Amino acid sequence: MIKIDNDICYISAGEVCYIFTIADGVPTHVYFGKRVEPEDDLAALGLGGDVKELCVQAIVDGKKKDVDFTVTETWIATDEDGNSRSLVVELCGVNAKLKATMYYTPHPRGGIYRRVTIKHEGSDEIKLALVRQSVGCNVQNADCKPDGFFALCGGDSGDAYGFLCPNGEGNITVKDTVTCDVMGAVMLYDIGEEAECPELLCVYSDIGRGGVSRVFHDILREDNSDVSERAAVLFLPKMEWKEIVAAVKAAGELGFGVVALDGGMHTRDEISTLSVACAENGLIAGLRINRERIDEQSALRTNICKASDGIYKYDNSDKHTAMLYHAVRYSLSNYDIKYVMIDAPKNATSSDTARGMFALRNMIKYKFDGFDGLRVDFGLPPNEVRAFTAFYPLGFIRNIVNLDPPENFKTRFDVASLGALGYELNPMELSDGIKRAVRAQILSYQDDARCVLRGDVYSNGGCSMVVNKDKSRAYAVCASKGERIKLFGLDEHNLYHVRELNKTFSGAALIHCGIAVSEGTSVFHILQVADW
Repeated sequence: MIKIDNDICYISAGEVCYIFTIADGVPTHVYFGKRVEPEDDLAALGLGGDVKELCVQAIVDGKKKDVDFTVTETWIATDEDGNSRSLVVELCGVNAKLKATMYYTPHPRGGIYRRVTIKHEGSDEIKLALVRQSVGCNVQNADCKPDGFFALCGGDSGDAYGFLCPNGEGNITVKDTVTCDVMGAVMLYDIGEEAECPELLCVYSDIGRGGVSRVFHDILREDNSDVSERAAVLFLPKMEWKEIVAAVKAAGELGFGVVALDGGMHTRDEISTLSVACAENGLIAGLRINRERIDEQSALRTNICKASDGIYKYDNSDKHTAMLYHAVRYSLSNYDIKYVMIDAPKNATSSDTARGMFALRNMIKYKFDGFDGLRVDFGLPPNEVRAFTAFYPLGFIRNIVNLDPPENFKTRFDVASLGALGYELNPMELSDGIKRAVRAQILSYQDDARCVLRGDVYSNGGCSMVVNKDKSRAYAVCASKGERIKLFGLDEHNLYHVRELNKTFSGAALIHCGIAVSEGTSVFHILQVADW
């Protein structure tokens, strides 16, 4: 539902609604959360304030200033069947030659998309700083981390209100209100140029994992489909261009779909060699980004990234993130790169690091860069994965298997299979036994990937299990000391076959009685065989 009445704009979808008012021509946030009726007088409840719906900083003549916007027109856009599709608000910059258009579109599953385009119509060039859309909301009975975690998590009752940022990307800071910073790109505007800021996805925190909205997880999984989704990715170590050609050919023979080089270790010529070799072997070329490891002659080296200790690296500030983005963009624009992985440091869940990671991903990913079909993942240290996946689907995480030490190779694969699968090794140096193991692991993963990357995650003790949407299939990885694990998330009225036990059980038995798990790491493939 979309309604405009007495300068109050009301949008609702499912159990969530979004309200802002236009006061003296300025759109100001009023409320986002569990649905209320448009007739409710929220001002009488003390809601509302001075949080503007659009805040933009522009650099004009070398000076940074906030651009104030006033509304010039508001209307409801309809589809070809005459149904309300989006609330559209057009605005004009008071102290800069900018025009903006805001779109609010209800999502069928219950979220609300907020999208902003900004157009420069002056004769002078204007440079936008990292574009931030900031919106506030009240928090009630919320279980929040005060240091700015990835998302607002609600209590078991699910009565927390919160924002989850564009397709889940952004940084949440918990203060008196919740502020969601959405990072855009550093862009230079000439006459008539227009850019689109990243979308802000607002959802109500209901019953998802960790209290994060199931609606959000569903939408994020739907929007995260690309060519490399089920493909295992091979990350090559430092090597010369002739070795790259041979390694790419060997990677294709092992079953890899993507081969990537570290842009901080390899030169532009070596990345070009990778791109050509991948095209010749029917593979996707990828780029790995580690902002803390930049060689002097590498493709990602710029003058800004030299630290005081003489080591070349980028920090998480806006300036460093913007310069790293431009270095990455050169490779994406000049070589056929369709995959990017951003390495995360050990403190990936800190607010500053999270903001830098998501800012870079947003700049690379969004459509105004013209890189359609590009996939961007995060590579996380093992100790960060559990915290990260409390808020984001497993498809966001590229887990990496290596050979150090070789005797733990299978265990590392089992753990890494709960996410997007990657390997870090030189295929030319593998023994025949390891090659056979890698081929078998990739084939096994491709069979499980759809469930893993699209399913719902349930955790119980040392066991993490992914269950697909119709409850017909599940994949569990358990690292235990020999206890019994209950497999939550199944349908207790169905019958399931557990491959590793070669037995069939009711869903109720697996949920309430569980499986006795031996010490170490165990994997279970669970397939529905019949309704009860």
